[in-house]
Amino acid sequence: MNWIATNNKMQKLLSILDETIRNYLNTAKKESIENLIGLFESIKAPQGQIPMRYNSALIPLETPREYPLPIQINDIVSATDFLINEKISVGAFDSSYFSPGPHLHIPVHIISVGLWYYNYGERTGGDEFEVFGTVTLGDRVELELIVKEFEGQSLEILSKKLIGSSKLILFDESFNLTYTLSWAIDKRQEMVKRIKDNILKCTKSNIIPVAVFFTRSRDLIRGISLLTGTDLQELPEISDAAFMRLYLREIGSRSPIFAVYSKPTHDAQLDLIGFYIKLDTHNIIRVEIPAVFRDLVDLVHSVIYSQVIIGNGFPMAMQRAHEDAVITRDHRRIIEERIAELLGRPSIEYVLSKKELSKRWPIV
Repeated sequence: MNWIATNNKMQKLLSILDETIRNYLNTAKKESIENLIGLFESIKAPQGQIPMRYNSALIPLETPREYPLPIQINDIVSATDFLINEKISVGAFDSSYFSPGPHLHIPVHIISVGLWYYNYGERTGGDEFEVFGTVTLGDRVELELIVKEFEGQSLEILSKKLIGSSKLILFDESFNLTYTLSWAIDKRQEMVKRIKDNILKCTKSNIIPVAVFFTRSRDLIRGISLLTGTDLQELPEISDAAFMRLYLREIGSRSPIFAVYSKPTHDAQLDLIGFYIKLDTHNIIRVEIPAVFRDLVDLVHSVIYSQVIIGNGFPMAMQRAHEDAVITRDHRRIIEERIAELLGRPSIEYVLSKKELSKRWPIV
């Protein structure tokens, strides 16, 4: 038998990696970015509606410039003092789930939602997790919808825990939902409805719902294209976060406020605003809130950055909620063995598909 092996795999991977990174760096040359900054700062906040030809975009509502933190927050002490003195209450939630997919011959799903809160004025807080189970033959989108439903139930519990003068709940997701554009229309509409319902649960309790997330979107670039009449293909291939990493010079400062346009939320009449915050030299986060809270942007900015300082780089509340929610690898193994036990099988190998078995225990 004549067997021909491939060339060194690692060498090929690194060669392509080098080429790809060089191409990326060439698109972000200093001259291109300086021209983009000039275009950005030439924009004036539009009056009235503008024709929208993109599925998502950010439209400046303030003069394009860097906006510093409204207060001095330099360390954990000053961040904590601010939250205590202003009687701020901060909550967060996150979810994780065990989902066997097609490789386990029983469609059971276990969903864990972690909750964390602290009332800084009262110096009281707590954390807990809610666990739900469901059986569905639906696809991944269907499961995402189910998770959102259980998050809504947990959100009602969390809302009752906050008692401060100003109350915020941090969502580890985007409100603009542009990721649903690839979904079937009915599923997209259902997801938007559930997000909108969760936002309303907050606003009815005088709680500011705040989406905090990292993104690689080019919504700002699309906005610049719209408002300057520049073809998108003529603008640098750079993400909003990469642009803001260069544009925002001071740690803790924010971008101007933007109107957040996305087709899913526009169709659902969900009005959002957003801005970017520079956390450190390398990290930029996007923040979104309902437009009705525009007058409280300085408060949201200060609270989020205080949480980042206390959390050593990312909001403390979100980190703690994630820790409560996560279903670890050990948890998953125990769940699988219990499934095998309940099905009367000696071990999980008798329940998994051959494909999954080959991944876990490959041929030597």
